[in-house]
Amino acid sequence: MVWRYITEKLAAAGFAITIIFCYLLVIKSFNLSEFSEVAHTWTLWAVTFGYGIGITSIIDGITEKWAAFTRYKNAGYILAGALFFLPFGISVYTIIVGVTGALIAGIFLAGQTMAKNSKLFTSAFIIIPLLVLLLIQ
Repeated sequence: MVWRYITEKLAAAGFAITIIFCYLLVIKSFNLSEFSEVAHTWTLWAVTFGYGIGITSIIDGITEKWAAFTRYKNAGYILAGALFFLPFGISVYTIIVGVTGALIAGIFLAGQTMAKNSKLFTSAFIIIPLLVLLLIQ
């Protein structure tokens, strides 16, 4: 049970970072050198895996303890993705980044939902980020 929960979270974060990497490859015109520089940034990995898994686990714990909040679980994920950037102040930049954070949180949620339903998906999106890590080193 706990192992399944952890693997679902890892797969969801892996799915989100894979989508980010695909986007980065496209905007960098498939220049692997530039992509490697951006993908090598530890904050991207820390926010996606650390904050993403941490905050969604907290939201899951709240909804587990207080069943009345269960219907707001998805909104909590999206809101947590947007509010992450609030401490940096309110400006046009933080609003744009907050919307992007909410979008990534939605992708994380979709990945978690797919990971619950497919062991192949879970395995693939745990392995893909590990392969990217090996390739950019």
